Amino acid sequence: MAKATAANFTDEPYYTSEQIPIPPELPDILLQFSKAAIRTQPTDVLAWSAAYFRALANGETPPVKERLEMPLATQKIDTGLTM
Repeated sequence: MAKATAANFTDEPYYTSEQIPIPPELPDILLQFSKAAIRTQPTDVLAWSAAYFRALANGETPPVKERLEMPLATQKIDTGLTM
């Protein structure tokens, strides 16, 4: 995959929101998807994303965790959190 540079972008057409109609439901779909991905922390993001959107398209409940689960502490000094 080619590395993006400023020179690459000058050759590509520039589109604005006035030129491309954005479905009104898209921002909320992407927001809910992003939150679900952060909570679920899938190991294979692409496979999980496909399952998530397939479930939505089929009217099913997507594979989402209700909350972010932090790793349990393994030692007294290990809080399970990283800085």
